[in-house]
Amino acid sequence: MTYLTNPDEIYQRSFELINQEVDLSHLPADTAPVAERVIHACGMPEILPDLRITDDLASAVTTALQNAAPIFVDAEMLKSAIIPRMLPASTNVICKLNHPDAATIGKAKNI
Repeated sequence: MTYLTNPDEIYQRSFELINQEVDLSHLPADTAPVAERVIHACGMPEILPDLRITDDLASAVTTALQNAAPIFVDAEMLKSAIIPRMLPASTNVICKLNHPDAATIGKAKNI
């Protein structure tokens, strides 16, 4: 096996491996990339059967973003990974993980 060091090659190869490991052909063409991205993000091809993707996912997300709906994430790393130029200019990406009250609220709710 050749050790890859080029980030673009690593990125491309990771998606090639996903497509070797899982069959996404049963998913609608506009939602298969969503499943592919989830698998890529978590590194778990076995997550596919656990995903619940509705046929209207792509249109619902598009409509939400066009209506300036915020994107809530649960990790700063994920927030940093979202590419702003790929979103409508009015889109806010929100992560409350480091909010000053997060720990207090979490303790109060036992989460």
